[in-house]
Amino acid sequence: MEQWLNRRWYESRRSFPGLAPLAWLYGIVEGRRRAWARPPERLAAPVIVVGNLTVGGTGKTPLAVWIAQALTRRERT
Repeated sequence: MEQWLNRRWYESRRSFPGLAPLAWLYGIVEGRRRAWARPPERLAAPVIVVGNLTVGGTGKTPLAVWIAQALTRRERT
C-alpha cells in the first residue's frame, strides 16, 4: 500500500483524478473565505509565534521560555 501511494503521489499530477472535483470545490470555498475575511490587525508590539498545529512534545514551551528569558536579558543590558 505504501509503495502504491508513493508511486501515485510522486509520478504525476494526474495520479488522483478523483480528487480534482474536491480540489476545485476547496478552491472556491477558500477563495470566498479569503475575500470575506477581515484584513489582519496591526499591533503596537511585535508578536512572536511559537509552534504550529502540533500538540505535545514538540518543544514549544521550552522555546517560549528561552525566548522570554533572552528578551528579558536583552532589556537589562
